[in-house]
Amino acid sequence: PGYKLVRDCQTAGVMVTSVPGASAMLTAVQLSGLPTDQFFYAGFLAPKTTARKKQLQELAGLTATLIIPEAPHRIAETLADCAAVLGDRAAAVTRELTKKFEEVRAGSLPELAAHYETAQVRGEFVLVIAGRDENTAQLSDKDLSALVKKSMKTIS
Repeated sequence: PGYKLVRDCQTAGVMVTSVPGASAMLTAVQLSGLPTDQFFYAGFLAPKTTARKKQLQELAGLTATLIIPEAPHRIAETLADCAAVLGDRAAAVTRELTKKFEEVRAGSLPELAAHYETAQVRGEFVLVIAGRDENTAQLSDKDLSALVKKSMKTIS
């Protein structure tokens, strides 16, 4: 439940940092203020928008927190694609973790996409994105169609 304490500290304007570990990915999820009980390391996404959006659509149904490393020259495009595909999810952009210029910027995907559209960026980035909310999730047309087809075969 440590993520709740991190989130509350961030809301109160208190800086939270982590003792360096073996992986920036784990440090990023710890500092994000997002749930840590389940997380999924998605790896680097495709460099081209079409392929990246396809990958994001495949990840959209996961309820686990998503961890995605990203290069500085693609951070704005990736955030824009994340906002377009995943919607208004909570997220954090972490940069230069455990280094002098460490930064954690939390907000919604659209807010972060808007910020990084014009921001000067340097360093190593890790995106942390909230998983799909089980309570408000809706099936995509593709998922709904597959469910109907399956039901037609098994239900009289």
